[in-house]
Amino acid sequence: MNVVLGGLLGLLDPNCCLVTSLEIGDKLDIALEAAGGNAEVTGYSCDGDKKSLSVLGETAALRAMIGQVDPQNLFSSKEELSVDEYPVVDIGTKTCKRGTGVCSDRQAFAAGGLGIRVDSKVLKTERAHTYTAPPAINQPPSYFQFAASNVVSSLKETLTGIQLINHPPKMASLLGAVLGLVTGLLNGLLSTLGGLIAGVLGPLLDPIVNNLLAGLGIDLAKVEIGANLSCNPGGRAMLVI
Repeated sequence: MNVVLGGLLGLLDPNCCLVTSLEIGDKLDIALEAAGGNAEVTGYSCDGDKKSLSVLGETAALRAMIGQVDPQNLFSSKEELSVDEYPVVDIGTKTCKRGTGVCSDRQAFAAGGLGIRVDSKVLKTERAHTYTAPPAINQPPSYFQFAASNVVSSLKETLTGIQLINHPPKMASLLGAVLGLVTGLLNGLLSTLGGLIAGVLGPLLDPIVNNLLAGLGIDLAKVEIGANLSCNPGGRAMLVI
């Protein structure tokens, strides 16, 4: 949606005027990825018979993306899905010649604006593990499994993924200044809430929730990581999975 606010820039050139327009995004994408897990190799050793492989595993119950999502990678198994900023309010300007209808290209966010981008993981948990003497490539892999834990503390990571983006005005703009103030207040509130969760609520409530889930036999976002390691003579890794 485009709303022309108007404005004048004719002190030096009476034939020129500055038109200010407010645009509000009309398409908000929401994408959800359920039960995601991945792992990366952080180190290995091929010291004779004492070989080892270190990994960092990650699991999450849900990944929520809100903004502008490229549908091309929505169902891709090779490319990771990404999300771009959604322009909630865009106060742009363009210069027009009076009586001619000829205008320059619109300069987005020239008078300020506000955007939002959300890329949050729910119940995200990272766990490092070292496989001692992992089997060779042609053998069944060695497995390591873990589930999400510290549910309350993980909410800080979820809040961190919420980004309110302020576009400072490049010219005098009351509405742009107000949007900047609102964005700063909301970002400060999210930061304070995240600090409260990590510093107070997490250490207090996580042990209770973890014990409760364990007692009920409930595993949240459980992931299993298999690994193989083959070494060449001389201590060099031939292939790591």
